[in-house]
Amino acid sequence: MSAHFESYERKDGLWGWQLFAANGEEVANDTGQGFRDRTDAARGIVACVEAVLGATAKLATDVLEGAGEDDDQDDRTDP
Repeated sequence: MSAHFESYERKDGLWGWQLFAANGEEVANDTGQGFRDRTDAARGIVACVEAVLGATAKLATDVLEGAGEDDDQDDRTDP
């Protein structure tokens, strides 16, 4: 099975979506936002796909270019 999105109706009556990896593990979701109907959830999925297709891999590129430099350092910052 390949990666795929699923939309579903939540207990509160709103709709949500989830993205599953090829191994069946959930890797992303609508973060609890909820949509009023299935069509809006589908629009959310399309927006997510369009954002990913238009996104750049700057962070990954930066990490790869700096490979071997400070490998033990955590690049995250505390809020």
